Amino acid sequence: MEFLAAMNEPRHMDESQLASGSADVLDQLAADQRPVILQRDGIDVAAVVPVEYLEAVRESLSRQEAERLAAGINWSERAGSPPPQHWFEEEEPKPF
Repeated sequence: MEFLAAMNEPRHMDESQLASGSADVLDQLAADQRPVILQRDGIDVAAVVPVEYLEAVRESLSRQEAERLAAGINWSERAGSPPPQHWFEEEEPKPF
C-alpha cells in the first residue's frame, strides 16, 4: 500500500450514509485502505482510518517524544555512567 498516496485521497461520507451502511464503510476501508472522512452538515468531523495508519501515527509520536526526551539529557555528563547493576540481575525483558 502506498501510505502517503492513500492518505492524500480520502473518501468523504455524510453521517446519514454511515448510519445506513456502517458495514459497507468497513468493507470499503478493508478493501482499498483509504481513510473515510465523516461529515455532518458538510463539515468534516471525524475520520475512520486503517489500523496501519493509526500504528504509523503512534510510532511517529513515540519517536518524537523519545527525541524530545533525549534532547533534554546532558550526554557529556552521562557518558561515563555505567548502567545500573540491577539491569544485569533481573530476568527478561532487559532494557537494552
